[in-house]
Amino acid sequence: MSITDADTDTDPRTHTPAFPIVERRVLQPTPRRGFLGLGSRRRDRAELPNPEAHQVLVYRTGGGYLVDSGETPLDDERVTSADHVSLVDLGHDVPVTIEREIPSAEDAGFALHITFTCTVTDAEAVVRAGRGDAHRIIDIYLRKYEKLHRLGQNHTLSEVNTVRDVVSSQIQAYTELMPPHIPGMRIEYAGTEIETPDVLKEHLTKRRETLNEQEIRRRVTAFTREIMADLSESIQNRTIEALTLSVAEGKTSLGELADKIAEERDREQVLEERRLQEERADEQARREREREDSLRQEAREHEREVWAREDRHRREQLQRDVLTTAIRYGHGDDVPIDVRGILAEQLGTSAPLTEPTAVDASAPASALPEVNADTGSDRSASDRSASDRSASDRSASDRSGSAPSGSDRSPGDGSAAEHEANDRVNGSRPSRSERNVRADRDERESFDIREDDHDE
Repeated sequence: MSITDADTDTDPRTHTPAFPIVERRVLQPTPRRGFLGLGSRRRDRAELPNPEAHQVLVYRTGGGYLVDSGETPLDDERVTSADHVSLVDLGHDVPVTIEREIPSAEDAGFALHITFTCTVTDAEAVVRAGRGDAHRIIDIYLRKYEKLHRLGQNHTLSEVNTVRDVVSSQIQAYTELMPPHIPGMRIEYAGTEIETPDVLKEHLTKRRETLNEQEIRRRVTAFTREIMADLSESIQNRTIEALTLSVAEGKTSLGELADKIAEERDREQVLEERRLQEERADEQARREREREDSLRQEAREHEREVWAREDRHRREQLQRDVLTTAIRYGHGDDVPIDVRGILAEQLGTSAPLTEPTAVDASAPASALPEVNADTGSDRSASDRSASDRSASDRSASDRSGSAPSGSDRSPGDGSAAEHEANDRVNGSRPSRSERNVRADRDERESFDIREDDHDE
């Protein structure tokens, strides 16, 4: 028996048996057995593929197809008359992976691994349709989806996770709108994986190694700082103790230790001299500031004293000017002079020298003293002084024994009625103080006349 046209289908990329038709063979007619060819026909087992548990044989005979799961005998007329046999895989959800590379925004591209699951539902339909390589059929199906090649053009290699999500969602939508179709098979989309590019792998590997080295150096530095801090705290930043410790550890010789100790002492001496100079400079600067502050304080006090003296002289000058002007115009009695206030100011006392005289509340308003708005003193003091002078003049004339006649009277003498008559004739109106002075003088004159009469 000879076997002709035996063919085993394999995937050229993965070098795995093709799916769903694993193997196909062309069968020669089976001769009769026995003496002179008078026996029955029987197909030799070596002519047929050796099926596994999940595989079946499909014979093409007499224009029809026979699916044999291992129950049909080899001397069956349909088997002996068959001219072709196919080994079909009936596995459930057999993965079929399509590898595709799409361009990216960089030089390298994204390597896609798109996986579909396939299940044979009708082995006879598969053989009749001649769709024995599902990998090739699905690859052609994906090539019809032109948008797939543009999904990664705007992304860099580091955005591999984003591209994976975009590609997966797009293929899922494409398979739902236009599902792949192979007679006698059910095909479903399983998922997409993107292989990390070699350039990105090298970059990530180098980056990870660099980060590890930096972390190691950081920890070494931190540990060294901790040791130095502990050492500095133990010797309290004293150089000589540190050098002694270095000699004890064998890192420094005794000669070097002596030289460094001398250098350290010289350095300390220089630092001490510098510190003393700075302290002296600070002390001198402080004294200069205190002296300047004292001089400024004395200048301010002297200036305040000058201003106070000038203000006092100005007030006194104003009082003298007012009094002089009043006397010049014949109103000297109308200008009040606060003698007590002036004396108190000159003597440096604030309280008046004598108690003020109480004013009778029952007296008429004309007899009350007027208060000056500027000085705050009463005007009755000048009136009383004027009346006292008049009374003293009259008593002096009485003691001399001569009474004043009408021709010898001064313009200020006479009764109140005469004064009022003279004022009416002259057209002038006396002030309140003048009227008070005149009334007081008239009362004193009348009292002196009564006293003289009583003496007689």
